[in-house]
Amino acid sequence: MSNSFFRGAPEETGKSLRFRYIKNNAKSSEISVCLQNFKRTIQGYKKYLKNLNKPNKYAELLANMKKILAEDVFNKTYRKQRMYEKLKFSYGCTNGYNTFATV
Repeated sequence: MSNSFFRGAPEETGKSLRFRYIKNNAKSSEISVCLQNFKRTIQGYKKYLKNLNKPNKYAELLANMKKILAEDVFNKTYRKQRMYEKLKFSYGCTNGYNTFATV
């Protein structure tokens, strides 16, 4: 395996990038060796593969935000508070402000 994927050490990247690298580049016989080198467990890798196709937790919220931005060119100037109020009153969004702000 080449080290061109990493800038220096594998620890510089997040675990999901390491798992993605293993999934894309390792043969089935090399997976356990890669997991040991990247300091990941086989259980974590299996969990990564299981959750790969699950939708994002806030997919509906993100879709509604994109709809608001697509409605009008001036909606791109909306800040957090104004976007939150539009989602709450126009789309019936039940998420809290802090949840919205982190998305």
